[in-house]
Amino acid sequence: MRTSFLAILSLYPLVSFSSSNLVPIDTKVLCSDCELRWRKRHYFKDGLVVPDGWSSWTCPEGVDCLRWKYIKLAEELVVEGVVYKEGTIVEVI
Repeated sequence: MRTSFLAILSLYPLVSFSSSNLVPIDTKVLCSDCELRWRKRHYFKDGLVVPDGWSSWTCPEGVDCLRWKYIKLAEELVVEGVVYKEGTIVEVI
């Protein structure tokens, strides 16, 4: 049974990466454009994700970061004392 993005959204709080610089670069995320196949990536900033599993440290110079339709946390994250669980949807504005 496939779980839809909206169903996941109803189970987890939303964390907005775009309104805060407190979310660390290279946070592990899962990205998808269709909800069927999730790819492991590292968050960069401003809604951008480092491509192909690289981190900001290992990404070759000149490679562009990417935007995805759906992004969710791959592991628990604590921001300003608030705990966001694995699977929390990342809001990118």
